[in-house]
Amino acid sequence: TWDSLSNNEITINKQIYPKVKRFTNTKSKNSNRIIPLNKTLKSEINKYRVSEKVFNIDNRIFKQKHMGSKLNKALNNICKDTHLEGVTCHDFRHTFITNLIQNKVDIITVANLAGDDVGTVIKNYVHKTEKTKQLSKIAVESI
Repeated sequence: TWDSLSNNEITINKQIYPKVKRFTNTKSKNSNRIIPLNKTLKSEINKYRVSEKVFNIDNRIFKQKHMGSKLNKALNNICKDTHLEGVTCHDFRHTFITNLIQNKVDIITVANLAGDDVGTVIKNYVHKTEKTKQLSKIAVESI
């Protein structure tokens, strides 16, 4: 909700279930979490809020109609004919988690921010990239 955008962080305490198309409590205790936002993202979310001109009675950042496939369709239109064509909103989750790991945030904190356990993060979100290869090389040389 908009009131959770304080102190450059956002609180995740609800999720949308696509089958019933409504907000509900999260699936598990791990799913409730506080995620830090950088100033640029917070600014962009606030610009979105102003551009919407209509505020939801439930104070949600994204209207229910924008969730799921509609949000991905809008993203596809924006990214069409660019190097990002075909990207989905969930891809940003993978990128966020991978970037945290590459920037030396410990795996337990990453799992907490993702609302997952460590095993799930390792299995689904840790990707080998050129940057991770360079980081491992530096780590080995420092031993």
